[in-house]
Amino acid sequence: MRALVISDTHLGAWTGRDLLAEEPFLERLAPALEGIDELIILGDLYDFLFGSVAEAVAASEGLLRLVAELLAGRRVVFVPGNHDHHIVHRAAEDRLEARLAAGLVPDDERAPVGEDVGPASFRSFLEARLPGIEVEIAYPTHTFAGVLCTHGHYLDPHARQTGSRGDRLLTRTLWSIAAGGPEDPRTVDDYESITTLLTEWLYIAAQMPHGTEAQRNVFQLARRAGRLAALGKLPLRAARALGARLRARADGAGGGLPSEEHFESAQRAEDERRRREEPARRGEAGAWMSVMWRMASTIAETSLRLTRMRLTPTCPNRPRASRPSADRSGRTRAATTTRC
Repeated sequence: MRALVISDTHLGAWTGRDLLAEEPFLERLAPALEGIDELIILGDLYDFLFGSVAEAVAASEGLLRLVAELLAGRRVVFVPGNHDHHIVHRAAEDRLEARLAAGLVPDDERAPVGEDVGPASFRSFLEARLPGIEVEIAYPTHTFAGVLCTHGHYLDPHARQTGSRGDRLLTRTLWSIAAGGPEDPRTVDDYESITTLLTEWLYIAAQMPHGTEAQRNVFQLARRAGRLAALGKLPLRAARALGARLRARADGAGGGLPSEEHFESAQRAEDERRRREEPARRGEAGAWMSVMWRMASTIAETSLRLTRMRLTPTCPNRPRASRPSADRSGRTRAATTTRC
């Protein structure tokens, strides 16, 4: 038994390029599909978080057509990931609606995750596009020949707990909202609570009119903010590098001259740091300083105008000059000028 596993094509996402919607890449995939017994699509075939359902499904036309041509009489297993997780959530909604349609009172008992996965509409879609192929929708795992296959998004909460301070704070906040308890997932339902909270919010945003355009705008703002934040860290990086060099000199002074290997290693590290930081420093710092210079110039010019306005009294009448004139005694008075 042979199986081919593909994942993370993210068809329909505005954040990338739909490679498997293009003929040259489908031609490269075709030889890998020959001679297999099972194709396992291991999550994120579609990207419903950063693209509309219509765009994502349209982008999969070529891939599904190729699979239908080469895998007739064989098997395709679809395992949703986090970016097409709405398929899992929609199945739970379908079960709820079925109980309501039958006149039954909904209860709090949920069907176990992995049981009857996927809405009937999506299963029918795959079966219609893959005639003569056995279709299975499995979640959150699938086992083939003793190998456990999963998309991997259940590992995200654990990875974020060891990430940056912002990642850890975000994880704790989301976990407290979704699970109402400590960020220590133990069951499938625990993982699903935080996954559904994130993915359904992004799914709704992407499916709204102009939703993906709004996401692009937010992304651009975030990139600009990230660049400014990175720029703000440049002095701190320089201070740390200077401190490290001073400590190295102090260690060398106390214990004799550093070895040749130590010197070459430090030189390589310094060269690498300059290559990594100086282009960003020139580009971003130059642009930032240009903006700051224009702002400072505008502020200075405005301040100068305001100062002049405060020092110059307001005159209701225009200044006028008087001509020389003679008084009753015949003496000539000097010309005077009325000023404000």
